[in-house]
Amino acid sequence: MFVAFLIGLLFLASAVSALAQPAEEPSVDNILDRYIRALGGKAAIRKLTSRVSKGTITFPAQGITGNIEVWATFPDKLLVITDLPAIGRLRQGYDGVVGWVEDPQTGIRQVTGVELDDLRRSAAFDRPLHMKDVFPDLAFKDRETVNGRDVWVLETKLDPLTYRLYFAVDSGLIVHFEMDQAQDGGAKTTVTLDPGDYRPVAGVMVPWSIKEAGPAMGWEEKFTEITPNVPIDESFFARPRAGATP
Repeated sequence: MFVAFLIGLLFLASAVSALAQPAEEPSVDNILDRYIRALGGKAAIRKLTSRVSKGTITFPAQGITGNIEVWATFPDKLLVITDLPAIGRLRQGYDGVVGWVEDPQTGIRQVTGVELDDLRRSAAFDRPLHMKDVFPDLAFKDRETVNGRDVWVLETKLDPLTYRLYFAVDSGLIVHFEMDQAQDGGAKTTVTLDPGDYRPVAGVMVPWSIKEAGPAMGWEEKFTEITPNVPIDESFFARPRAGATP
């Protein structure tokens, strides 16, 4: 009887010790594979050829609300159109090679350097299937809590940019994103994104709201309409000619 009791105590101590051990860190591949499954799977993602998102954009601190459209097509074309009261229409595009910005105050300029590299990554249409190509040298950083969510953090440094991707432990989806840019003198600027309200579009989970914050201001995008597989002419993404009507 005593032997059985002793064995029971040893088993209980072993179980408690096992529970006290920290959870094994997941690999980068495990986190990314889980992310793909959470979105809907490879097959569903590959069926998408384009997506048009329309909704509102709000700058709470400035009390400004306007309209936003995001046009994206496979493999890497992107156009974001923002209409703001008293400011006008702003456009940012990438045609697979050339990146550009059109501002009603300053006109049209071509995007180069670090800004172009980041725009190219944003334009990768099936990015979830090629995360290690879009963000080379992704490494597991830590397990943290962000906005009340338990998350796994992956990080890569693509000088002068550092990207951190936060995957929810419970859902596998990206719930937070950070991009730091190193500045002269050791300072840095940080841009954050918080995608939320994930809902399926053609079998793929898509965030219907995104909160963004930069060094100077923050804003929120809320989409009311997301349409998949819309035919879009490639010329739609081309840099406009000076003086051309948008």
